[in-house]
Amino acid sequence: LQSAPNDPELHYLNGKVAVDSGNFELAKSELQRLLQDPKYGKEARVLLSQAYHSTGNAQLALETLGAEPFSSGLAYGVAADANLALGRASQAIGLVARGLAAFPQSTPLLTIDAQYAISAGDLDRARRSIAQSLALAPNDARVLLLQGRLGDRKS
Repeated sequence: LQSAPNDPELHYLNGKVAVDSGNFELAKSELQRLLQDPKYGKEARVLLSQAYHSTGNAQLALETLGAEPFSSGLAYGVAADANLALGRASQAIGLVARGLAAFPQSTPLLTIDAQYAISAGDLDRARRSIAQSLALAPNDARVLLLQGRLGDRKS
C-alpha cells in the first residue's frame, strides 16, 4: 500500500483480508473508499456490510447492502444474519431460500441454512447443507464446527 496508495485492488485485498481475520475497523476503512469504484465497489459493499454486521450494526449492514437482488451468496447471507439479529426471523429464512435459489453453491448460505435447520430441529436438512458445504469447501472452519456440533445429534 505504501508504494501504490491509490491502487483500489490493494485496498480491496487489504479490506478482504481484514474481514477474514476479524480486523473489522481496518476493513471498514479500506472498503468504504471503494464503494464508488467501478471494478471493486459491488464486492466492497458486501464485505463492508459484513464488517458492519460483525461489529454489531445490523441495520447499517442492511442499509449498505441495499435492496435485492444481491450480487452473491455472501450478500444474501449477510442480509439474512442481519435480519435475524434485528428479530426478523421470517425475513431471514426467506433471504436464505432466495439466496440458495440464486446461488446454490454458496458455502456461506449453505452454512447459514444448516444453522437454521439445527435450530429448527430439522437435522436431516442440516446434514444435507453441511455435506454440500464440505464438498465445496472441505477446510472451512465454520462448516467443520457445525459438523461437529451436529455429530452427536439424532434425527
